[in-house]
Amino acid sequence: AGTGTFELMLYDAKRRSIGIAFEFKLAASFDDMDAKIDEALHQIQEMDYTQFFRSRDISNIIRYGVAFCNKRCKMKVIAGE
Repeated sequence: AGTGTFELMLYDAKRRSIGIAFEFKLAASFDDMDAKIDEALHQIQEMDYTQFFRSRDISNIIRYGVAFCNKRCKMKVIAGE
């Protein structure tokens, strides 16, 4: 966190068929989790984290916004660029 890149990325370096970017946020309460998920997805878009994949000719990109609160986790997925 805090390095200007997403926290986790997965991609098939050999076939270059898919790239997956994860951004994680910590929510202060369960009610705040949806807002944190949207914040994570917005950060992926705003900071252009998917450029890493595009620079490697990976066009099938999936973005995950993930929020944690205590032992709970909630996420939203956006497929495609």
